[in-house]
Order: sequence, then structure tokens, then C-alpha cells
Amino acid sequence: MPAADPTEWAAAISFGIAGYGVLSVPYFLLVDADPADFDPRPALRRAIESGRYDPALIAVTNARHAASATLRLLHITAPEGATR
Repeated sequence: MPAADPTEWAAAISFGIAGYGVLSVPYFLLVDADPADFDPRPALRRAIESGRYDPALIAVTNARHAASATLRLLHITAPEGATR
């Protein structure tokens, strides 16, 4: 059996490190985990209450109302038989 060259050794070591990392991630995420750690609502609530996103929320709300009004106007002014 031929001896392994350095590239094969490097590949084997790299594969071992990658496998250890892949198998360790779920363990380190779930060990001693509290269900509250996985709940994004408190962070979202704090971000919204801070007022940083107020302009963006107002813009989204205005865009939704404008789109709704536009669609309503298009539906009302459509010729007879154009809508099903």
C-alpha cells in the first residue's frame, strides 16, 4: 500500500475538523438552551419601541394604503364585464 502524500493528510485532517465542527454546532446551540433564547419577539419589540423603525413602518403603511386605494379605484372604474 502506497504511503499517503501531504495533500491526502491535509484533506483527512481538514475533513476531521469540518466533521467535528458540523457535529458540535447543534450541541453548543442546544446545551443549556432556554426556549426564550429562540424567541425573536422581545428583540423585535425593543427595536420597534426604540423608534428607529418608525419612518420605515410609516412608509410601509402608507404604501399599503395607496396600493389598496389604487386597486379599489381601478376596480370601480373598470368597464362592465371587464371583471369576473
